[in-house]
Amino acid sequence: MNKLKRTLTLTFALVFFIGLVAGCGGGGESAKSRERVIIKVGGRTITSGQFDKRLESLRPGGTSGMSEEESRDLKKDLAAQLIEEELVLAEASRLAVTVSDEELKAEEKRIKEGSGSSALEDEIIKNYGNINAWREELKRKLLIKKVIEDAVGSDIRIKRADIRKYYREHRKDYDIPTQVRASMIVVSTEEEATKLQKELTPKNFADTAAKVSISPEAERGGDLGFFGRGDMPEEFENVVFKIKVGEISDVVKTEYGYHIFFLREKKRGRRLLLSEVKKEIAGKLRRMEEEKRFDAWMGSLKKNTPVEVMEGLL
Repeated sequence: MNKLKRTLTLTFALVFFIGLVAGCGGGGESAKSRERVIIKVGGRTITSGQFDKRLESLRPGGTSGMSEEESRDLKKDLAAQLIEEELVLAEASRLAVTVSDEELKAEEKRIKEGSGSSALEDEIIKNYGNINAWREELKRKLLIKKVIEDAVGSDIRIKRADIRKYYREHRKDYDIPTQVRASMIVVSTEEEATKLQKELTPKNFADTAAKVSISPEAERGGDLGFFGRGDMPEEFENVVFKIKVGEISDVVKTEYGYHIFFLREKKRGRRLLLSEVKKEIAGKLRRMEEEKRFDAWMGSLKKNTPVEVMEGLL
């Protein structure tokens, strides 16, 4: 459930994803009025129909096939997300923040150009019923994004000293382990493997692998690509990390058959320099500060807005 919870939590990053995601929109006002209200956020409400529609968009089939505990956790997480969205929209109303027609058209154009799909309109109609309903949901998401951007601010400045400090405290995160690139031939019998091993050379290894090896890598001349310790079965690593570049191994028996390895390249492990990762660290520190500001802002909204959840109706 951890991954699912992270997906459902409305963090600063989440609202910047604006695309074909079914929301609470759609349906006429008269239909909504006949549904039971299950969440109240200040003067705003969320009905059972809106909740179920969002649940379906997150997990087709809703909670079918889930345990009672998983179902309860999923619904609680979704309720928390919807509450945060309504708090943001209420703040938009209070601050009179709006989305212009030009902003909406620009975002619609960006999505259509980025989708690269001729069936985009069909997908929109399938998820929303009509184009106008999709545009309303798109406008809603843009509004959420706009309010959060204003609240978090664009004045975040990451100091060089903070980047250096983070690098010192997380140096091990920037260690690149030794990697090797090896090719492999696998055959079914020890007799065949022994005979092949005597005939193999660095020049004919790839062609031989393509002709006789029974492993999936045969079509690539037996090339396993680059890998580090822990990426391959231990029997493989015990061989390829000991032989020299350009050397062909002895026959190795595993549960998969009889193997012969050829070490093509070796990259020595090293630690990335600060100059190589400073942009990455700056981005990480910026996101951390954004999330910190968002959490503080959202905490303030929750503190000052009455929220009621009819848990028996979820």
